[in-house]
Amino acid sequence: MVIKTSTDQSRRFLSNALTTWSNGDMINLRMTTWSKEVNMLSAVSETAIYTLKARVYSYVQSEGLINDPVGEKLLDGLVARMDNLQKKRIGHKMLPQSLRSYIVLRALKYDQTVSRFIHNYPEGLVVSLGCGLDTRYWRTNLKPEQYIELDLPEMINLKKEIYGRDLPYETIGQSVLDMSWIDQIENINSKHVLFIAEGLFMYLPEPSVVSLFRELASRFDKSEIIFEVVSKKYTEGIYKKMVEWKMKNRMGSAAGQSFNYGVHDPQEVERYHQNLKAVEEWSYIENDKAKPNFIKLLRHFKNVYKITVDNGV
Repeated sequence: MVIKTSTDQSRRFLSNALTTWSNGDMINLRMTTWSKEVNMLSAVSETAIYTLKARVYSYVQSEGLINDPVGEKLLDGLVARMDNLQKKRIGHKMLPQSLRSYIVLRALKYDQTVSRFIHNYPEGLVVSLGCGLDTRYWRTNLKPEQYIELDLPEMINLKKEIYGRDLPYETIGQSVLDMSWIDQIENINSKHVLFIAEGLFMYLPEPSVVSLFRELASRFDKSEIIFEVVSKKYTEGIYKKMVEWKMKNRMGSAAGQSFNYGVHDPQEVERYHQNLKAVEEWSYIENDKAKPNFIKLLRHFKNVYKITVDNGV
């Protein structure tokens, strides 16, 4: 195992861990009408709109970071279905530059992970948990049999409605906490599966996240999960309230009150199950294109760790 220190002082409560596991002797986890549907979205689900807006803004402004024409179509369809109050609170609200930069660079990291995975395992399967209004299927040029999305029924229905026709890949409309979906995935592919949990786990109860990791680790072989996690301290006390305040005042969202799961370091995940092995932690500040520019200076604070390990396969 190689440990390298890096930093994310300004958004240290948001980091990404990339994971892969293997059953058997070689045990590793590589942490590598708005209609009715719109009005039913929870505060957590609303964050999917902000992530979509950040990607589309980068694309429309020709920042050269992300290509997302399908995302632009979805956003236009979404705003057209909003009432005036929703347009003011969500549709036309400008996100801070640092948040837009974080969301776009995070999306690129996940896209790169998907592309690498499918290149290495063309027969593999990518499963997006809590997919929201993501357009990764189109951005990474996947085939229908290589991709499945899972989210709450109202989000899946909204996405289908805005897209205007059947999505080209399979979707599962249920909560990630209703783990019966795992049976469906296992019946399709139980080896070389990449699970994506972008902006999801921090909103779920800790016991549920731990149970999910254990279930996946025991049933899938030579598979990976890439997920976002917050520092443990931002799920409780004054730090939790600070996140709530920031989410409410900057984004008009109450999603921050749902920060429930966090870790002190990625090695905590290894203790959930013997088949799990942490190998990488990433921060968007490591990318030279992180904005605003001064934020890159925070790399020198040693409060985020990057862990890699060869899975031996």
